[in-house]
Amino acid sequence: VGSEAHSGSGGKPTESDGWLHPVAIDLRQDADGGHVRDLTPGAFEVKHWVLGHHDGMLYVVHNGRVRDVAAKEEEEEEGLLETRTVSRIDPSNSSDVLRVIAAGGEHVINGMSNSGSGIVPLKGMIAYFSAGVDRPALVAVRRAATADDDDDNDENSKDNAAFGPEVIISDQLFRLPSFVTPRTLRFPSEDGAYMLSAQLFLPPQDSKSKSNHSDETSADAAAAAAVPGVLFTHGGSQRQMFSAFHFSPAYAALYALNQYLACELGMAVLSVNYRSGIGYGHDFRVCKSCMWKGAAEYGDVRAAGALLASLKQVDGSKIGLYGLSYGGLNTMQGLG
Repeated sequence: VGSEAHSGSGGKPTESDGWLHPVAIDLRQDADGGHVRDLTPGAFEVKHWVLGHHDGMLYVVHNGRVRDVAAKEEEEEEGLLETRTVSRIDPSNSSDVLRVIAAGGEHVINGMSNSGSGIVPLKGMIAYFSAGVDRPALVAVRRAATADDDDDNDENSKDNAAFGPEVIISDQLFRLPSFVTPRTLRFPSEDGAYMLSAQLFLPPQDSKSKSNHSDETSADAAAAAAVPGVLFTHGGSQRQMFSAFHFSPAYAALYALNQYLACELGMAVLSVNYRSGIGYGHDFRVCKSCMWKGAAEYGDVRAAGALLASLKQVDGSKIGLYGLSYGGLNTMQGLG
């Protein structure tokens, strides 16, 4: 089995179709290793994988959704490339397909960690990291299913029938009920080369306006209710932000800061996944006109800023931006 993309198993993954995938080489039939079989074909990226020593199955963490893996446009329209899913496949069986174990919705990240494979398959269970809108990444466990498990409680019961429901360690201890649920927006880049994605944090409805506008026209009231906007650009630049707590401690803290700006200070925050980031294929990540070769990624930041200013909930005359590391460079370019 070929190497994992970001863990320490050595070697390199394949991107023959423009997406990071693990591969298998059957040395019994091809001693030279010339025939490479893509284990997870489709328009999505596999971020981590590990071979289960107890069952010989390959456990992978990927974005997208298994039933849509052949439809790149559908994935992008539904925002599924901003999710994480844990699946498994038999690498020795060329006719086997990915089977979902744990799939997060648009606002949940499954199976991620800051280093290592991020998933630990054991006999009788699997462990991974899971995060949500109001909960940072915590250890999640799924035990092998029994006859008593109610498959109707799981949206992927048909695929992951071999495993029971997800159990989060210390779940209630870390939940923050005042957080808002970010929305994933999709919009075209300035040059029309890509459909970009960003997460929009809007203040709670009751915090948008503290004043009584009953004597104003509807247009005046709408203008008075509009809030300042803040554009956030991540560092890296090979990173990807989500509509939930990030698996990286640094970006988890920045996600919490974006929530604070929205929930406590009443601002609208847009967190943009700009060109040269990960999760959207080789060409998006290895951008020919990015950085010192043309700074095309800053054009994506400008497009996100224009989108933020155009929103009816936002006062377009009050737009700020911030970022760290490479996002700090984007911020300085914006201030210039």
